[in-house]
Parts: sequence; C-alpha cells; structure tokens
Amino acid sequence: NGVLESFSHTSKKDVKSIIIPEGVVRINQFYGYGGNIKSIILPQSLKTIGRAALSSMGINNIDIPRSVDNIEEGAFACNRKLKEVTVPDKVMTISDGLFASCYKLKKVSLPDNVTCIGELAFMNCKRLKCIDLPNNLISICKCAFSGCEKLEDVIIPAGVKNIADGAFAQCYKLKSITIPKSVEEI
Repeated sequence: NGVLESFSHTSKKDVKSIIIPEGVVRINQFYGYGGNIKSIILPQSLKTIGRAALSSMGINNIDIPRSVDNIEEGAFACNRKLKEVTVPDKVMTISDGLFASCYKLKKVSLPDNVTCIGELAFMNCKRLKCIDLPNNLISICKCAFSGCEKLEDVIIPAGVKNIADGAFAQCYKLKSITIPKSVEEI
C-alpha cells in the first residue's frame, strides 16, 4: 500500500543508515533507533513524512524529496546533530514541533508556499542564527522560535496577520524584529 508503518531490526544499535525504497509514499515512526542512525535516504515517491517519523536520530542533514507535500508534527524533532534542511516547495505548513530541539540546526530554507509556522516548530534550535521567512506566510504560532538563543534579526514578511504568544521568547541575541502593517494580532 506504499506505507512504511514501522521499521524493526533485531540489532538496532548496529544500524547506521537506512535506505527507504521507491514506491513508499508515507513513512511513520522508526522506533528505538535513537542517535545511531546517521543517514536516511528517502525515495522520490514519498509524499508524507508522518508524526515523529524521523525524530531523535543522529542525522546531520537530510535531503527531503521534492515530492513531499506533508510533513507532520515533530517529524524531525530532537535530531540533535541536524545542521541544515531544505523544506520542499509543495509543503504549505511547518507543523507543530517539526524541528523542535534540533540544537545544531543552523540553516533552514523554507519555500514561499508556507503560510503557517506551527507551535514550537523551531523551539530550542539553539544555533539558528537567521531565517528567511516565506513571502506567503500568514501566521507564526505560539512559541514557534522560542529558545532560538542565537537568532539575531527577523523580518516578518508583509501579509503576516498573526504572531502568537511567545513566538520569539528566549531569543536572547535578538537585536531587531521588523513587523509589517499587515499584522493584526500579536
């Protein structure tokens, strides 16, 4: 049916790399692999990365196929070695907790199609210094960038209407935020 529900191996600590075959359109969580997984190769057939599917692994970077149009809550959360990621053009929402506690995440490229950055999406991405917010962004949800200690400058694009509570809480190095006239609620 094209869905990889779960993945299991008798000696999980020995697995360092996973190649998901073509034909898989959705992946769900890889339980129990933790920081041992260093690389994952995703198929071009993939459409959805499920809730917490690739969380708490040891991956440094990930190539998300352009075919992906849905990345669910916390899919990459707690990947403490993840440094860089590009979200594909078809993705319209950065889901809740998507990259939460990816401590080494320095660079994120978001497509202009993104209209909403979910709650806690980038919470505790301690090395994230700057982020180019998408031009079609409408909402920045609660605590979206909370704890991004090195975030320095943020330019909110014209068209954003809502910036929720604590969106930039504990961003200790934040020097400036440019807020457009389109914002109706902070």
